[in-house]
Amino acid sequence: MGLKKVLLPLSLAGSLTFAADLHFSIAPFATYINYDNSGLKKDGWATTLYGSLSINKTHIFEAAYGYTHLNYKNGYQNWNQNDYTIAYTNYMLFPWYGKIGFHYIATPNEDLSKDGKIVFADVGYIQRYKWNVGLEMYATDYKYGVNVYQLNPKGGFYIWKDYYTGFYLSGYLGYIHINRKAWITNPNPLHKKNYYYLGIATTYFTAKYSLTLASSIGERIFEVSNGGFVVYNLAERYYGRTELKGTYYFNKHLSASLIGSLENYKEASTNDRVKVYSITASIGYSF
Repeated sequence: MGLKKVLLPLSLAGSLTFAADLHFSIAPFATYINYDNSGLKKDGWATTLYGSLSINKTHIFEAAYGYTHLNYKNGYQNWNQNDYTIAYTNYMLFPWYGKIGFHYIATPNEDLSKDGKIVFADVGYIQRYKWNVGLEMYATDYKYGVNVYQLNPKGGFYIWKDYYTGFYLSGYLGYIHINRKAWITNPNPLHKKNYYYLGIATTYFTAKYSLTLASSIGERIFEVSNGGFVVYNLAERYYGRTELKGTYYFNKHLSASLIGSLENYKEASTNDRVKVYSITASIGYSF
C-alpha cells in the first residue's frame, strides 16, 4: 500500500511547518448468502462500505456502513439490517498498540438484537514481520437484559521464503459468556451460558497476491468477528466455519479480493442443522 505525503503548515509563535503522512483507503464489499436445510431462511445479500485514515502510521481511524437483507420462507417477514461501526487504533507506544470501537445495529424487525450496541477493544504487541500477540474484548447490550461478553486471545508468526514471499500462520481462542438473568419476556433459545471455540488460519503471500485458508471449531453464538465489524446477532448456535480468501494486488493503490465461506449452525426456532454458503467480492483503493 502506498503513502501520500501531505504538507500541513501550522504557525505557532512565529512559523512552524510539519509534514504528516496521510494514508486513505476505501473498500466496497458485496456478499451473496445461501441457506441449505433452513426451515426459515432462503437466501440473502449484504453490502458494506469501509474506509480508513492513517496519520503518521500512528493514529488509525476506521468506519464502515453495512446493509443486510435476508429472504425468509413460508410468509415470514424478511430481515433487513443496518450496521454502523467506528474504530480507533493507537500505535504511539509501538510495538504496543491499543484499539477501541463501537458497533450499532439498526433494524425495523422486532428482535432482541434490535438497537444492539457493541463496545470493543483490542490490545497487543507486534514484532513487525516476525510475530504478534493480542487480546480482543467485546461487550454487547441487547434487549430484554441480554448481555454478551467475548474474549479472543490471538497470535501469529511469519515464515519467510524470500524478501517478498512467505507464510503467515495465526490462531485464536474464543470465549463467549451470555448473561440472561433478565431475559423474561422472550423465549430463551440458549442451552448454556458459556461457549468455547478455536480458530486457525494460514496465509501465503507474494508481492502480487495472497491466499488465506481459515477454519474454526467449537460453539459460537452472538459472536463478534473481523475486529468488531461483523456481528452474528441472531440467536443461532454456530459449530464450524471454513473460509478461503484470495487477494490480487494490481499496483500499490488497487487490489481486489474474493472470499468463499461455509458455516454450520443450529436454527433456534426449528432446531434444523443449517449450512450457510456465502461469497464476497471487494475492491480496495488507497491513496
